Parts: sequence; structure tokens; C-alpha cells
Amino acid sequence: MTGLLTKVDRPLMRAQGRFDPNLRLDLPFVPSASIYPFRGTATAFSRSSDAYCFDSLGTLRQAVADVPCFDHEVADNYAPLGVWIQAQSANEIRNNTMQGAVASTDTLPDHWSLSGFGPSLSVEDVGTEAGLAFIDVRFSGTANGSARAIWLEDAGVIAAALGETWSFSTYTKLVAGDFTNVNAAGFRISEWDAVGPNEVAWTGAYDNAFAALGGSVERIAGRKTLADASVASLRASYLFQWAPSGAVDFTLRLYLPQLEQAAWPTSPIKTSGTATTRNADVLTSTHAMPTEGTLVLEAKAPDGQSGGDTVVFRADDGTDTNSISLMRAAAGGGNDRKARGHIRGNGGTVHTLDGAIWNDAAAGKLAMAWSQTQNKAQFSHHQATPVEVTWADDFSATVDRLSFGHDRLNADHFGGSLKTFRLFDIALFDADLQAL
Repeated sequence: MTGLLTKVDRPLMRAQGRFDPNLRLDLPFVPSASIYPFRGTATAFSRSSDAYCFDSLGTLRQAVADVPCFDHEVADNYAPLGVWIQAQSANEIRNNTMQGAVASTDTLPDHWSLSGFGPSLSVEDVGTEAGLAFIDVRFSGTANGSARAIWLEDAGVIAAALGETWSFSTYTKLVAGDFTNVNAAGFRISEWDAVGPNEVAWTGAYDNAFAALGGSVERIAGRKTLADASVASLRASYLFQWAPSGAVDFTLRLYLPQLEQAAWPTSPIKTSGTATTRNADVLTSTHAMPTEGTLVLEAKAPDGQSGGDTVVFRADDGTDTNSISLMRAAAGGGNDRKARGHIRGNGGTVHTLDGAIWNDAAAGKLAMAWSQTQNKAQFSHHQATPVEVTWADDFSATVDRLSFGHDRLNADHFGGSLKTFRLFDIALFDADLQAL
């Protein structure tokens, strides 16, 4: 083909605000003057429940049903990251908005309880800060070498089974005092059997997760895959272990604890007496993919993902016969993940193009090009040298079902945020693809 834009021309045209004649879809998934900057004829969004996410000022806001949530970077003055596309999830802690707690007493929220020995607990304050319901708990007195736990749900309430993976998260900060004479401050996820019930297993990795807390709000999280054969239910607790002796005096502000059957924490789910479900986000479009083309997507990975491969973008014909996908895939042992391109035509070979490691909570820029006439496809992650496969299985049907942040055919969700998506009706290979 002749007369095509080069890698030099294309950035220059963007810098000058000029139109790229090969650009067919240009979707900026970031909040702007429009509530739906990416909606209209191009895309459709749905979610059959409310959701919560932080705005550009760091305040937790409600997004009613069918209104998207936008993610923001807390560490970068809440700069916009893009639209947050998540799977369905439920917070099984029935009361994380502190219903029933009474300030200036020792009365904890409904369904919460205190166990153990050592310094005494008092509820210093109950309220809302930046949209987050909180409770201030103070421990003061003399350390005795024992421990105390604040249980966030009654025993036997949250049903669980062997092999499930659960995550716990909480926002918190240190309001007053310090952890002098506190050997550990953090949380546990505990497995309980059906007899009693009795605690049979627990995490230990997060016992001191609060050790570095200061005066700024942090979300601290962990997960557990249930491994005890007798497990029947689950509990989460804040845990404090005391030194053998000495004075203890500190106050923690605890916000919106969340326990969900998920490989990593999702956006905050508020509860006020019953477990609450946030339904799945669905962002789709109908647009025929060209026989040769290029797509570019910018996204941020979720924090702490594990498990199988997840789809960041997919175009298909309603089946697995013809498809193009951008993915975050398992990278061998451990929890490492890598960027991946994936293409299949006419039910033939599934061609996989693997890029570099794509870390948890890291930004990714994925670019993929394909051509039926040239019988090849290429993939590049973060402008790295493209990897290439021979692709001779042309599309045998119209590939026009686009799914962003999920795979609607196989009900898989990426769990991260999407910033931009562009589709060109030209195959930009080699240095041109790398330059995008």
C-alpha cells in the first residue's frame, strides 16, 4: 500500500491536532465535561447496581446503576486513570459503615466484637471523612504479652469452602499516638470449621501490616486461599499483639473493611446490615474490525491479581472461532503477569504473542497489528520491539463484537482501569507499531 502515514507523520499530526484518516475509533476513557466521554453511538455501558469510586478530589462518590466509575491515582494527586471495569463482587462483612457504634464508649458497630486481653479499647469517634465511613478506636493501658482482636463479623456467618480465594481490604490511618510496645498491628483472615465453630487456620503474613502507618489514609489488603479441609466459614479481624510490658496508647481510624471472594480487592462496597453485591461492569461496542488494522490500548492493572489469564480487550464474532484479544496472562511460576496479544481466524490456530512482564498496579500500553493480505500479526508492549507470528487463518465471519475490560463471551473481567483505546484501519508493523 502507498501513501500511508509514517511513524514520523502520525505523532506530528496528533501534536498539531490534525485528523488521522486511518483512525476509526478513538475512545478516551477518562472523565471530562461529559459524564460519558466515550458513549454515544460508539459504546454502551451497563451495571445493574450502584458502585463507589473516588473523584479527582479524593472523595468517595456513588455512581448509580448504569453510570461508570472512574479510577484515580491516589499517589499522584488523584490524576484520572480511566474507567474502572470490574467483575461482580460482594462484601460479606454485613456492617462496614459503623452502624450501632457509639463514640465515647466501648460500643463497637453491630456484628463487631472484641476478644483477647491487654490494653483497653474505647471508641473515640464515629463519622464520615471524604465519603468514607470511619470509626476511631483507641487502645490504651499496659502491654501484657497477649493480644486483642476486633472481629468484623460473627462466627459462622460467612460461608466458605476449601480452595476458594478471598481478599480483605481496609482503609486506615494513625490518628494519634504510636505503636510503642506493640509487637504487631494488622489483620487476619481466619478459617473456621462447622463444629463450634472453631478457628482452624489463619493468615500470618498481615499481622503487622499497619506497622508503617502515618497520618495519611492508606488501603491495606491481603488474600487467603482456603486450605483447611474442615473449613466451613470465614472471618476477618483487626489484630494487635502486645509487648511483654510497657505503656500502650494509639488511635487508629478504620474505614470500610471489605471481605470478598476475589483474587484481589475491588472498589469499595458499602454495607449497613446485610452483605451487599456490586454487579459487573459491561462496556461494549459494535464495530467491524478491518481485515488489516492496528489497535492501541492504555490501561492500569489491578493491584494483587492472581489466577488465570484476564482479557483487557476482545473483539469476536460471538464465538471463539474468530477473535482478537489483548490480555494480561500468567507468566509461569508465582504471581507474575505478562502482556499478551491473541488472534484467531476461521477456528484455526490460536496465535499467542507475548510481551514483557506487566506488574500489578502498573500502567500498560498494548499495541497489536494484523493483516490478512500479509499473513502476519505483531504485538508490542510499552513500545518494545514487536513480536511477530505468521497468521494465515483469515477471519471467516465479521468480527464486530467489542468488549472493553472484559470478555463477554466467557464472562472474564480484567479488574483494572482503561484509559484510551484507538483502532486504525491500517496494519502498522515494525517501527510504526513500536512508535505508537
